[in-house]
Amino acid sequence: MRYRQEQPRTSWVVNSTALVIAVALCGAVLTFDYYAKSEALVKQREIVTASLMEKESQFNESLSRMRASHEAQLAETTKVHEDAMKNPELISGAIAKDRRSAEWRRRLWHEPEFAQSPMERALLKMEALGRDSSVSTKEALSEVATLAAPPGSRVEVSPFANSHRVRVAFRMSAVSESEQGAITKHKSPGAMRAEVQEISANIMRALFEFCGTRGIDSVTLSCNHAMRKVRANLPKTERQKQMDTGPVTMGVLFTVRLDGSRAAGVHNWREISTAGIVKLLQVEYDGFNTLVITQGMDAEPADPDVPLEF
Repeated sequence: MRYRQEQPRTSWVVNSTALVIAVALCGAVLTFDYYAKSEALVKQREIVTASLMEKESQFNESLSRMRASHEAQLAETTKVHEDAMKNPELISGAIAKDRRSAEWRRRLWHEPEFAQSPMERALLKMEALGRDSSVSTKEALSEVATLAAPPGSRVEVSPFANSHRVRVAFRMSAVSESEQGAITKHKSPGAMRAEVQEISANIMRALFEFCGTRGIDSVTLSCNHAMRKVRANLPKTERQKQMDTGPVTMGVLFTVRLDGSRAAGVHNWREISTAGIVKLLQVEYDGFNTLVITQGMDAEPADPDVPLEF
């Protein structure tokens, strides 16, 4: 027969009681935290709702003001249009015609406010210099020639007897595309010569249009272009080498002159054609007779920074 000894139960009862107390405390803490967070969430929701309502109210007020302003402006514009439609002179175009005529008269008088571009403002300045009797002839000619000539041109005004001679040297690349360096867009000297003649005629037009013939004995224009200068008496091999790799310099291609006495026969420089001006020009130097244009040569697309030649 075996005996079984009974174990004490006091410890188990104590441990169970502690566990119940701990669970109860945790539940109380969680319940308190839940209610605290719920209350904070409700307050935050109330703040956000109030802010949204305020912004919505501000937006509605702004929209109402914009709508009222638009309706007032529309009503005003409608009234102006309706009143205009009752004006027979406006409907017939008489007012527009008178306004245009007045504007055109002001443009013919070359009022400065109509000069919008730098070129137009320069033309007005040239015209003012040409008509200003208080400016010396030499000073006026020098100023006008500088304004009329292409950018970077060399201008020289020298006394001659009781008048002046004006000389202008300009770069072809300043007035024509694809002409920088010893490069040209033309395939033949003849085509290049025709363009240079037209350019020279237009520059001559600007000079005489705004300075007239006052105190001018003659005006000479020299067109410069970058090139390789090769002596004709060199052996063929050496000549070809210099044409391919020789130094690039600036040189005169074409020089024309127009005497003041011939220019005085032009009554209106704005109406005369470019071809008509070309017929008046006297050729002093024609470098196209010896110019050779080759294909496929390498060259720097830039003009040498040297003084231009007359």
